[in-house]
Amino acid sequence: MLRTLLFLLAASLGALLPASTGASPSASPVLPLGETAPALAGHVEALLDPGRTLTLDDVLDPAVETRFSPVQTDPPSFGFIPDRVWLRARVRNALDVPRAWVIDFNMNFMQGIEAWIVRADGTAEILLHQDLASPFPSRIIPTDQLAARFALAPGETATLYVAYWSGGATALPLEIVSEADFVETATVDTAKVFAFYGMMLLLATAGLISAIVTRQPIFLAYVAYALSLALYLAQMDGAAFHYLWPGAPAWNGFATLPLGAAVVAFSALYVRAFLRRYPIHPLLRGAVVALAATAVLILALSAVVDTQLLKQVILLVASLSPIVFVAAGASAARTSPREVRFFIIGWSAAVLSGLSMIASHMLGLSISRSFALDSIRTVVVFEASMMGLAIIDRFSQLREASYRSLQTANEALRERIALQDRLAALEIRYGEARTMAEARGQRLADAAHDLRQPIHALRMSLHGMLSGAPENGSEAPGKDTIERSFTYLEGMLADYLASADPDAEPAGKSLESEQNPVQDVLDGIHGMFAADAEAAGMELRLVPTSARMSASPLKVMRIVSNLVSNALKYAATGRILVGCRHVGGNLAIEVHDEGPGLTPDQYSEAAARTARLDAAADGPEGHGLGLSIALKAAEEIGATLEHLPRPGGAGFRLLLPSG
Repeated sequence: MLRTLLFLLAASLGALLPASTGASPSASPVLPLGETAPALAGHVEALLDPGRTLTLDDVLDPAVETRFSPVQTDPPSFGFIPDRVWLRARVRNALDVPRAWVIDFNMNFMQGIEAWIVRADGTAEILLHQDLASPFPSRIIPTDQLAARFALAPGETATLYVAYWSGGATALPLEIVSEADFVETATVDTAKVFAFYGMMLLLATAGLISAIVTRQPIFLAYVAYALSLALYLAQMDGAAFHYLWPGAPAWNGFATLPLGAAVVAFSALYVRAFLRRYPIHPLLRGAVVALAATAVLILALSAVVDTQLLKQVILLVASLSPIVFVAAGASAARTSPREVRFFIIGWSAAVLSGLSMIASHMLGLSISRSFALDSIRTVVVFEASMMGLAIIDRFSQLREASYRSLQTANEALRERIALQDRLAALEIRYGEARTMAEARGQRLADAAHDLRQPIHALRMSLHGMLSGAPENGSEAPGKDTIERSFTYLEGMLADYLASADPDAEPAGKSLESEQNPVQDVLDGIHGMFAADAEAAGMELRLVPTSARMSASPLKVMRIVSNLVSNALKYAATGRILVGCRHVGGNLAIEVHDEGPGLTPDQYSEAAARTARLDAAADGPEGHGLGLSIALKAAEEIGATLEHLPRPGGAGFRLLLPSG
């Protein structure tokens, strides 16, 4: 079943051509040979030998000769059949001098091919014999392509017979050229061969050196791809049999299959390595891997399936795979067009090369051997060059991206160092405030209390920002949040120091303005306490608001921060909610927690104290100092701080003056 499916796949291509033999047994006209190469179209007749049993003597029998029919295609082609094909053409020397010509078969190898010339007196002379046991040195004309020489006397007429079989495609693009033209063409072709393979070897060497220098495996994938492609083309054009394994005709008859499979596999591996870091469609990524697997499978099937059929299949796969690679490159170009531009250009050229190979080797279209080989070699060199440039261009783009990333990282580092310097200066001033608090009384003691927790929270936030790895997986605070925290603390310190030191520069009213956004206060609270809340396993939730207030943001933040600080210390678990609402025409900022709470009596006692509650006392430890500071600060701005008794937590409401 598998053999049948593969045969039908290959045969479907042959079905694109009409049948090569006609129904009429009439003989073709004699072909006159002159100085220039004549066209064989219309002068060739064919006979199919399904059992491969006919000999030249059988064919010369008048009863068999009548079975020859004119060939309807140019070049002669009969699809994918296992038959032996007999061709004949009558030729005549149209010159008045003896002359030699060459039958150029435009094929580097056949499973079996023979050619004879039968003269008018019935004598036959063998011109060519080649099969799977014929080494390259046995060729009478030692060129990459099969050829046979014959000579005719002036005006002499003779019949040329060619018998061949391939087990696959039966297209045979033969032509008759003068001996001088054949020698000239062969010389030029040899020069092209050395130039082409020299260029491919140079590209492979450059890739190998790059692999050693950069230690990047993608260059090794490129080298494997380029060498396999060069070997495959060397097998296709006959250079491999001529120069690499001239004494191994049996291997030469089989080599097209493993070399074609190597091209498909290594090109797919190269494409996979090149596009590995780019987001491409999963189907296309899978198709690239499937091509490599298909090549390996086809090679494995050669043990049980007709190799000639598999050769046609691998040629088809190798020729059409660039279409998949172009599609994969186009998918990657959606996000990285600059990095894959040469990749797409190179494989687009490979699509043309693949279609040319299909047209020349599988469909049997009338394409001259010289043009077909020259176009394929040119495209292959261009394609391989583009692949090399694609790798170089990709690394260049990566270096540029790395350089830009390094610049960004350096700028961020400078900003963080500047913030760290500001924090150090702030801590120095904090130390000064503590010293002054010890000497100047309760107001500066309150300052020390107010500033201790915000500075601690800011230090944690900045540490997480500098290390790049915030604790508990939380997101590092943004620069705007940290900047607001700095502004708050610097303004508060300036305010305290100015009030405590008559010689200090007045703090001014830099943080006071008409109708300040309440959200700025909430953002500052979040920046100072979010890290501590998460570390304690608590949720600090701030309800966004568009409300505005006429009170000083600095003093409002001082009040709210004391309330949130107390909630963090003594609620221990649960959620802390901070938000604002309108109550009786006034704006209220509320702080609620889910801790043990305070009774009205405990609240009154804590509010009246100037030190924190005793650890052994009935109420929560530590509410005293922070709460008394918040109450005093509220009184200074004409606001009211209310206690909201409720079960399962503590609640406070700061009623701000309107207008």
